Amino acid sequence: MVDSQNVEGYRPAPDFEEDRRSALLNLEMNDSTELWLIKLPFSTSSHQSRMEHMLSEIDGEELSFNLHSDGKLASFEDSSEKLYDFVSYPSQEPDEMVFVPSPTEPKIAGKISRRVSIVHYPDPKELEERKIIARHAHQNSSGVTKTTSSRYFSTQISGRAGSSKGSRGVMFLFSLLTGIVV
Repeated sequence: MVDSQNVEGYRPAPDFEEDRRSALLNLEMNDSTELWLIKLPFSTSSHQSRMEHMLSEIDGEELSFNLHSDGKLASFEDSSEKLYDFVSYPSQEPDEMVFVPSPTEPKIAGKISRRVSIVHYPDPKELEERKIIARHAHQNSSGVTKTTSSRYFSTQISGRAGSSKGSRGVMFLFSLLTGIVV
């Protein structure tokens, strides 16, 4: 018989606090549900505000995704007529699990089905503005290196997973989840 007091295992740090918030969406996983890991690039504060603006505009909108295309899945144009592409490539196969917080205990929502990046190709005017900003930043820097960071959001997608024949569209209601990706 094993004495449970003498068994060692993982013990969280004393300052660890469990997230007891309820999920924003009720994830009912079935054969036609995909979880996507969406990568949003943030490199400058102005770019970050543009992406936050785009996310606020797309929240609650329905987009049609072509899941069997090579790379580009869909496009979205915001109110300022900036175009954003949703892209995914087979070489970016994910292997992360998503855990959704629960008041009682964390639940496994499922495995990430697809990595998707949101890409914005700037027009010439935006490139000129970025060049000016970069020039000022370079002149004002004192040997500081800038880095690019990313944020990840997992999103529920409805559609039939695993089918490889033909092309199909998927209606997608964009909502950000409260979830932990590991």
